[in-house]
Amino acid sequence: MNFIEKYIIKLIINKIGGSKMFNSIRTLLQGKKTYLICLGLVVEALIQYSADGDLGSCITKILAAFGGITLKAGIARDTK
Repeated sequence: MNFIEKYIIKLIINKIGGSKMFNSIRTLLQGKKTYLICLGLVVEALIQYSADGDLGSCITKILAAFGGITLKAGIARDTK
């Protein structure tokens, strides 16, 4: 990133209000990050399936992604 790009980003953050902007992003993503990662993994598995045609690998990756969500939900319930 060159100097001009850094300067423009700094101006945008200062104009909007950096902490206000980051706090709104943080509250928007609160509780959704794991689901976004799972969605990305499912999309990746489907793209790989369309390229390779290996259905077993696709199913394994999708089940692993949903297993991660289930594990995260179980941990979240246990800590409350």
